[in-house]
Amino acid sequence: MVWLKSAGIFLYFALATMWLPSWLLTGPLRMSDPLIQDIGAVGTWGVALLFGMWALRNAQRRGLI
Repeated sequence: MVWLKSAGIFLYFALATMWLPSWLLTGPLRMSDPLIQDIGAVGTWGVALLFGMWALRNAQRRGLI
């Protein structure tokens, strides 16, 4: 069961911190000003990273991981 938890954690961080900001830059924010693109990508990356770290800590406290 450990491999499944590890794969889930890896997939979350891969999708949330790599794929989602990249998708935003090539999709909805493609024609935006470069400053808006930077803010959108870094903001999305930061929120996803902080949420993932919070979720990991919360799961650790509950004894789930």
